[in-house]
Amino acid sequence: FFSRPSTMGIKGKGGKDKQDMQGADTFSAVILADTFTHDFKPITNQAPRALLPIANIPIIDYTIEWLILNGVEEIFVLCAAHSEKIQAHLKTARWSQCKDIMIKTLFAKCTTPGDAIRHLSDYDVLRQDFVLVSADIVTNFTGLRSVLRRHKERREADPSVLLTLVFREEEYFARPPPSSPAPEPQSPTSLSPDVSMSFGKQLVEEYVTAVIDPETGNLFRCQPWISRKFTCAEDAEDLDEKDCPAPRQLELDLKLFKEHPTLECRSDLIDTNIVICSLELLSLFKQEFDFCDIKHDCVQSILEHDVLGNKMAVDVITAPFFGRVASYNHYAVISQAILGQWLHPMVPEYDFSGRANATYTQRANNVYIGQGVRLPRSVSVSRDVLLGP
Repeated sequence: FFSRPSTMGIKGKGGKDKQDMQGADTFSAVILADTFTHDFKPITNQAPRALLPIANIPIIDYTIEWLILNGVEEIFVLCAAHSEKIQAHLKTARWSQCKDIMIKTLFAKCTTPGDAIRHLSDYDVLRQDFVLVSADIVTNFTGLRSVLRRHKERREADPSVLLTLVFREEEYFARPPPSSPAPEPQSPTSLSPDVSMSFGKQLVEEYVTAVIDPETGNLFRCQPWISRKFTCAEDAEDLDEKDCPAPRQLELDLKLFKEHPTLECRSDLIDTNIVICSLELLSLFKQEFDFCDIKHDCVQSILEHDVLGNKMAVDVITAPFFGRVASYNHYAVISQAILGQWLHPMVPEYDFSGRANATYTQRANNVYIGQGVRLPRSVSVSRDVLLGP
């Protein structure tokens, strides 16, 4: 785990104006604030998933702070549903007062990720390759700039590489009690067995089987274990989005291995929902109006149909902690993991979101007491509890 910095994420660089922020070396990121799924309904009928609180802090704040910790200088938040609520939240956040970080809200009336990317192209705010992430990522991975650098190096060697998919290698970060070993996982999980099994259920993540050239990083085949399909629709009520089992076999042409003898076929990878995109990818979405998302439509079209000779690459990472708030079960497990200090340095007692009266004092057994909270001596508080605003 990382040592806690004296200041969270923002380094003094002498203020930049808007034109400087769009320079050639600007580290840019785009956050899709809408997941375009129904996983959290009916809660998300009134509020976006990005603003649901984890340890009393909105999910999107964890994503933004993580990007800032990685040196991102300009962040574009692309909103669809509940856009006015997200914009109001960002206006009052700590980052709105920082001159070194530009956070801009973009609005798009759309029902699929593909439509959102086409709207992003219409805004014409990006000048170079950028990072595309969802607003439900909770992690302390610090190598994002290195991932972007490797992507640019691949494009210099081969300009036909349009994007880099970031996958995470499966690992278990268990911290079992000295008296007992960590329980053996019975199904794949991205979090530690001791954290996820405390709820009596493992978290099934977005595993993929990928055929990769380890020398170039190029991706030749990619098949998710669970296929999430989007159907383009003009009306949000008509949006057809569902999970279905993916094919259990991956068919590969022997010719592929003859042409690339060093290929690796890996099934230990998890999709992080982080994509390093080139500007040419935006142009491709403008041309292909039937692309409803990146993973199912764009990626598979490039791999299967060799669209205009385009290619894509994979970057495999490891992280001390990585999770996506993709379901109610994820929501509960990640909340407990944060109280257990797994997301250090983003911990409850350090108020990185800048909210008023949101200071917490940590007690034994991961109990956090907020400012102004008074507990009678007769009150007994169990472990992993946060009390306060």
